[in-house]
This record gives sequence, structure tokens and C-alpha cells, in this order.
Amino acid sequence: MRQLQERIKKMLQGEQKRRGIALRWVDEVTSILSDVGADIWGMGTSVYGEYTEAIYIGNNGIYFRYKTHYGKYPLQEDMGFYFQEQGYSLIWGKEIEEMRGKHFWWAIRCILEWLPEVLKLMEEKEISREALLKKLA
Repeated sequence: MRQLQERIKKMLQGEQKRRGIALRWVDEVTSILSDVGADIWGMGTSVYGEYTEAIYIGNNGIYFRYKTHYGKYPLQEDMGFYFQEQGYSLIWGKEIEEMRGKHFWWAIRCILEWLPEVLKLMEEKEISREALLKKLA
């Protein structure tokens, strides 16, 4: 029994360390993308006629909020990555950091796989804007 307790303790310490690294990375990605979110995605996805300033990162229920959303006081959803299993509202999802175990690591993988799409979109927008500037000059 003691050996089992020691193994569990060691496993939990390792997981805590890995999670910490992953969450710091998520915070860094959030910080970088929230600065340019409006330039990349504009007002975000419209839900029931209201712009969310958030964007789905695929068809997996994970979305990125690049500007804080204020609901009825005191509700607000800060910038960051969220998961919403039930649907398509882009508000009041579960923060990625609240997820545990394989679900947490699945969300991290989804974000990692989405980032090349963001880079491509940024490059396309930059090329388009440069072309427009040339026409203005």
C-alpha cells in the first residue's frame, strides 16, 4: 500500500509540473493573440446578432476569446481559451485550465494544431493589406 501511495504522489507531482508548463504556454499564446485578435478576426463570430470577439479554433467546441466579454453583472468571460461541449454560443464556456487529465491535454493539442492556421491567416491578411496600400500610394 505504501508503494502505491508513493507512486501516486510521484505521478501527481509530475502531472502538476507538466500542467504548469502547459498553462504558462497557454497564457503566453493568449497574451500574444489577444493583442492582434481584432486585427485578425475583427469582431469575431456573430451569435444571435451579437459579435462575440471570440473565434472557434475548429469543430471541437474550443474557442479563443480575444477580448473580455461582459454579461449581466457580475458575469464576465476573460480573454483565453474555453471549451463548450453543448454548442455554439461562444460564451460561458469552461476555461481550459479547469479541464483535467486527458481532456486537458486534448485541448492543448487542439490549440497547438490550430496555431499554424493562425500564422497562415496573419500572412494572408498582411499580403492583402500591403497590396491595398500599394494601390493607395
